[in-house]
Amino acid sequence: MKQLSKDDFILDPCVATPGFEFLCRRSTKVDLDSFVKSIKHKNIYLEKDSSPFFVIIKSKFGETTIFNNLKIIVRVSTKEEAYEILALLLESINSSLQG
Repeated sequence: MKQLSKDDFILDPCVATPGFEFLCRRSTKVDLDSFVKSIKHKNIYLEKDSSPFFVIIKSKFGETTIFNNLKIIVRVSTKEEAYEILALLLESINSSLQG
């Protein structure tokens, strides 16, 4: 499967909470169990593991919810911070994509 990049996501202001949401342009699923294993070696704290549906993580940038359909809600104040978090997570996301 082709690796995802920042260009594969649409950024929208989040309606439900302060922050932003990324929506994947492709119909793609991520294996959240595999994703959780891959972030354990990074400076990211797993706040809630509701695999296989969603996980909530915290990093120095803020709180992020990742759904198995690759809807990502990032609770930060600027677009730049949201894109930094997406860039930080893309390696782990790409290693956990379901074919």
